[in-house]
This record gives sequence, structure tokens and C-alpha cells, in this order.
Amino acid sequence: AAQVAKDFTDPGPMIDVVMFSDRGIVKAALYYDRFDGLDESGANEVTLPEDSLLSDYADMGETRFFDDVDSLSYSFKLYQDENIVSVVTTCGSHGTHVAGIVGAYFGENDPLNGVAPGAQIVSIKIGDSRLDGMETSEGLCRALSIIAAHKIKVDVINMSYGEATAFPARGRFHKLAEELLFEHDVVFVSSAGNSGPALFTAGAPGATEPTIIGIGAYVSDAMMRAQYSLDENVKGADTYTWSSRGPSSDGGPGPCVCAPGGAITCVPRWTLSKLQLMNGTSMSSPNAAGCIAVAFSVSAQRGARVPGTVVRRALESSASRIAGVDPFAQGCGLLQVPALVDALDFYAAEEDARYFYTVSVEESGGRGILVSSADVLSDTDVTRNVSVQLKCARDIDANVHYAIEKRIFLTCDEDWVHAPRSLQLMRGGRVFPVRVSVAALEHGVHSTVIRLQDANTRRLVCLVPVTVLVAENSPRTTSPEAAPRALSWESEIALAPHGIERHFLRIPASAFAMDIHLRVLGEHRDSAQSRILSVHCVQRDFARHFSAGELHLRWRATGAAEIFRRHAVTPGRLIEICIANYWSNEGGVRLAVSANFRCLSAQLCSPAVDKSPVEGVPALLPAESAVRVDLRSVTPTNDMFAFAASVSKRMRVLHPASAEISLVGGERNRVLGPELLQCHMLLLKYELDVDKGGPVVLRAPLLDGELYESEWEGRIMRVHRPDGSVAAYSDAFPSRMPLSKGSHEIVLAIRHESEAMLQKLRAMVLLAELPLASEGKEHALRLCNASTAQKVDGDVSLGPYTCTSFLIDTQGDSKALRKLGKAGDLLVGSLRATPRGAPAAASG
Repeated sequence: AAQVAKDFTDPGPMIDVVMFSDRGIVKAALYYDRFDGLDESGANEVTLPEDSLLSDYADMGETRFFDDVDSLSYSFKLYQDENIVSVVTTCGSHGTHVAGIVGAYFGENDPLNGVAPGAQIVSIKIGDSRLDGMETSEGLCRALSIIAAHKIKVDVINMSYGEATAFPARGRFHKLAEELLFEHDVVFVSSAGNSGPALFTAGAPGATEPTIIGIGAYVSDAMMRAQYSLDENVKGADTYTWSSRGPSSDGGPGPCVCAPGGAITCVPRWTLSKLQLMNGTSMSSPNAAGCIAVAFSVSAQRGARVPGTVVRRALESSASRIAGVDPFAQGCGLLQVPALVDALDFYAAEEDARYFYTVSVEESGGRGILVSSADVLSDTDVTRNVSVQLKCARDIDANVHYAIEKRIFLTCDEDWVHAPRSLQLMRGGRVFPVRVSVAALEHGVHSTVIRLQDANTRRLVCLVPVTVLVAENSPRTTSPEAAPRALSWESEIALAPHGIERHFLRIPASAFAMDIHLRVLGEHRDSAQSRILSVHCVQRDFARHFSAGELHLRWRATGAAEIFRRHAVTPGRLIEICIANYWSNEGGVRLAVSANFRCLSAQLCSPAVDKSPVEGVPALLPAESAVRVDLRSVTPTNDMFAFAASVSKRMRVLHPASAEISLVGGERNRVLGPELLQCHMLLLKYELDVDKGGPVVLRAPLLDGELYESEWEGRIMRVHRPDGSVAAYSDAFPSRMPLSKGSHEIVLAIRHESEAMLQKLRAMVLLAELPLASEGKEHALRLCNASTAQKVDGDVSLGPYTCTSFLIDTQGDSKALRKLGKAGDLLVGSLRATPRGAPAAASG
């Protein structure tokens, strides 16, 4: 009985669904009884109540509850051509709250009403319940295709979702968003992200797509009192500390504008609560979307037709800058509805109303000028060529193209940016040079915009963001005396209420870690007052999104508090140390901050390592040889390290057992483009024999880590247990799956409109990351001195610029290593270097 209980898995409730045509109207019915059972005769016949019949939600907007106990509502999406009934429920309370901010209606003049009370809302679910509500490529692309094909005209999209991305304005979603604006005249608004306060944390798609309007989160004095019941001493409007900051990684502007980012409004009935307070850019985005809807309504009453292509221009020119608030979080400022209405009316009457102005830097392809002292010498001028192009719908008449011509004035508030004073802009666009005087700038961040304005009306046409980062430890000389100063940094800072301090350091060559130390100073050390500080360190890395190399702490500092952390770093990059006084804190605080880089040059010297088939694995340890490691001190000081080597996991390369490409038909598989096309799907199947149950990570190296920037229409991975039941699902971001011992089947489905693209992936391998077959999470390896063959035990001293060598002895331990996995498994390990006197051990 105990074994039966251990092996039992609950598949969830059993639900009966039937779909049929009732006098030409397709309907469906659902039967669910949590106490379902057979009667004495063995039959189980039920009579469905009349109100259980529902049509497609898109046609009638009908919903029902499963029962009165759970209060979970559902609706149907009916695909008659495929005989599929999609039973749609919520996977959280987030979407209902967002919809309430836009259009909740509790009664005339009720303070709980939404921004645009009574607005018609078209609800499309993109969160996949199998992935805890995570959005998927397939869900995103299908949602945009539904909007384009829907018989109800959608004016404004709000999407309170987003992820970090390494490549802004790229991929399948980028193309669909452009198609939706230019060909279907739909305004797209999205959250900028909740990953601040460091720079470059603006998320996709809200702050990384030129055709999508990203919204930052603002909190006013009135919100602090009414929503959060804060003390009267907490004063001053601000953006929330966690609201993501621009610029984006390609130099783009980040958030376009900001809007209130907190609200008390409705949530689903199953929460057993009528209202709830939530905050985030997920809340500021629907606030802005509702404001745009209100402005559209006013313009329509005035008889004006506002094309979606002018909305970004109108927002940027009408928003109100908030004095004293971080410019990287507020964008062009706080959205102002009356000024927005006037701006929309003006731009809608212009001859270029259906054109959208795009900005790109020819040298980088980015949407703004971004200069870093980690990439250029800090005592030179930098010239970038900026391209301004006009995009529009395909149906615009040739005569309209011919007539487009503007004389542009260029202005900038900073004298370290040099741009032409005027420009003649035609339909074909123009390119102009911009020179940035980096040598004139002190260390820190410097940001401005070049405004392109119509010479006749003085109205804004577009903005060119300019950002320069100058590291504090980047000496303008390369003399040897300057080198030690690059390895350490310290400062005393005074944070005002809502204050933010940013410091930029260049990570020295051969650095593998940064030790950061913060402590409270002065009178605040004797205070019992508790305050929340945000400590955020982000490295700029062109090939990775910001979250891949960040340290983010929410530190509750009381009295003489101090904190130490070690953070892995990438040599040669620029790292920002950002410290922020939380938006809800009362008063300021003084701090001492220091950062010390731990440097060591290491090189693996083994032919077997060079033949590794797995890119990015730290070390592959061959079972019949020793791996030599050459270590070299790169500092002018005596350093003491403790070294340890171990094997921590194994990897197995999986080849497809079968690969099939098929054309998937039906309404739900149409692809948005110049016309609605059908989609192709590649179905790859793999076999995985799990010899020891535990956490397993399945990686698809050609696809992982990309969602909004992905070129694919969709991908989903499904893992089946030995009995055929589904054990787990995975999408763009692999996570640990608890798999039991036995043979598992992995099914990977990839979608794209082009069969030729899918053909290239027919032989794609997966990497299965498995726990070691032996007991324990790690297997320690013997380290020997390369010269004496003596075991390395205890601390090792390295003098200034000296060298030493180790052997990771795998030959003497070959029998034990063979027990860690099966034949063909790749044993993966690491060499850890822990500096003496460091706050904690860390891997290098």
C-alpha cells in the first residue's frame, strides 16, 4: 500500500466536453463533477442544464463557472474545422487585474472605475498554464494573427508580459508587430519591465521594439497615501525603484513614457476577493493603454481619424517631464491625456500621418548612439552615422510617397554632442553624422537626445537617444602605475529619499569575480530605523541579456548593517554598481561602498578538452589522463587562493529518433503576414534513459534563451514518462524537470511558415544535463602540483605576476569516474579558486 501511494500521480479532474452544431450555430457543453461516480447499475448518465451550452467566446462573450466551490470561470474557443474545443481558464489573477485598470465599471463616477470604464475588451490568452503562465512564441504569434483576422476592430493592444532579451528589434515577433501597426493600424502598448533600477534592464517587447510603446511605472504622492497608506513623511512623486530602466542594449530609448504603476481593482472570483492591490509595469501599461483609448475616443468625437503610426510621436511630444525623477525610468515623462489628444489631432492632419519614423545607427544597427569606455578610448571623439527611414503600409499610393518631403531642424541640449543643424528628409530617408566628444566627459553616465523637429511647425518628428558610459577605473593613461587602481574601487555616497547612485567600472582582464562591500555610515549607524536598499550590478555584454550576469539584492539595512557579496564577472566588460533608496523609504542614508576584483589567468592544457562537442562547458574531464591547468597572477600583489576541483554533473547528447514535417491546418495555425498563411510543424522525438531519478535539464542549444527575438513561430517540448503520461513541459528557457528512473520519450514541436527552414533542424541534437549516477551532488578530484606531483592541500600563494601549474588527476580516479555515468556521458566539472579573506567561496 505504501508503494502504491508513492507511485500514485493525480492526473487532475476528469471533464467531459461535447461540440455540436445547433441550427448552424456551433456550441459546446462541459460536464464536471468533483464527486463524479457510477451509480449502482454501473451507468453514469447526466442531464446537462440548459445554460451549460456555450458558443465561441469571441462571438458571444459567454462564460460559466465549473462549480460554486472553486468559482473558476471558463469559456470556449471552438475550432470546428479541427473538431477541437479549447477550454480556456485563467492561470492567475494578473490578467483580470490588468483588464480592470483599463475598463472596470463599478458605477457612475465610482473611484474604482478603470481609466476607460466600459471599454470593449477582446481577451486573448498568451500565458500557457502548462508552463505556470509563461508566454510562448506560439501563443504570442497566434494572438497577433487572431487580432489581424478578427471581425472586431481592435484599436489598442495592451500586453503586460515581457522578458529580457539580448537582441532588440529582431525575430518573428518583431515582424508581426510591424505588420500589425502598418497593415492593421493597431497601437501596441506593453510593460517596460520590473527589473530596475540598473540601466539596460528594459525588457522585451515593451522597451525593445520601435513599433511597441513601452511604459514605465510611476507612483504619485496621492498613490502613496491612498493605496499604500504610507506615512506623511514619505514624500515626492517617483518612479518605482524596480521599474526597468533604459537605454535598451542597442542604445534605444527604453520606456517611451511612464504612467501610474499601482492600482486597487478587480481580481477573479476564485481568489475569494473582490479587489486587490498590485503594482508593476504590468499595471502602468494598461493605464497608458486606457489613456490612449480615451484620447482616441475624444478624437473620434471631434471627427478625426487617428492612424496608429502617429501615436508614438504624439506621446513623446506631449508627455510631461517629472523634475527630480530618474530620466532613464520615465522616458519622455508622465503621460498627459489632454495634451495627447491635441497632439494626436495635429499629427493625424499631417501629410506624413501614415508614416512611421525609424532611427538606426549604421555602425551598430542599434536604435540609438551608445558609447562605452570599455569599447573605445576615453580621450577621443566618436563619430556615428544615424539613419532615419520612413515605414508605412503597403497600400499607400505612389503619389503620396512622391509628395513626402520635410525640412528638419536638429537640436540637442548638450554641447558634447555635435549634429547637423538642418536636414532635408524625403521618402527614401537620410543618413547624417553625429560626433560625440567623449574626452570632455567625466566618469559616470551621460545621456541626452537629438530632437528632429519639423522646421515649419516645430513639432517633434523623432528622437535619437545618445548615451555615453565612462568608467571610474578606466585611466586615460596605460602606464603600469595605473594598473593597481583598476583592481579596486571605493566611495562614500549619500542617498537622498528616492535617491539613486550609479557607478561604472571596467572589469579588468583576467578578473573572474568582484567582491562588493556596503556598510551604513554616520548617524544612521545608531538608528533603529529599517530601510530597504536596492543593490543592483549589471554587466554590459553584447551577446547576453542583462539578467544573465546580474547581481540584484533587496537589502534591509538597519543600524550598523553591512553586507558582502561575491559576483562572477566577465573580463573587459563594463559593470554598473547601482544603489537605490527604495521608493517607500522615509529619509536618506549614507553608505561606504567598495568593490575589489579577483583576478587570475587560467588555461586548460589537455587535447581532450579542445575536442569538446559541447560549446560553453567549463571542462570535460577524460577518464584516462590528467588535465593540466596553468595559472598566472595578473596583479602586482601577493594573493592567496584555495583551489578545489570536482565533477558536478554529466551531459548526454541526444540525437532524434524520428523527424517529421507536416502542414498544420485550421484556423488556429494561420500565420500573420501579407496574407494569412498556413504553418508547418517539425516534430522531433528523442529517447532518454534516466538511470537515476532526479532533476534533469533538457537543452536545445540552437533554440534556447530566445523568445521575442526568436525567428520561429513557436516551439514546445513535452516529456513522457515510461507509462506514456506527461511528466513535464518546457519552452524557451530550460528548467529542472524531476524525472523518475526509466525510459522517457521527448517530443519537441517547432513551427514555422517555411518548410525549408524546418528542414535545417531535422538532425538537431538535444543536451540532457543529468545528475551524477553515484550518491552525492559532486565528486571531488585530486589536485597535484605539476612539478612535484604532490597533492595540493591548503592555500596556495601567488606572488606578483608569477605562475604555477596544477594537474587535475583523473587517471588515478578512473574507476570511480566510470561509476558516475554511462558510456558516452560527458562528465562536467570545474576548478574553483577562493581568494583568502573573501566573504564567501565562489567558482571561477
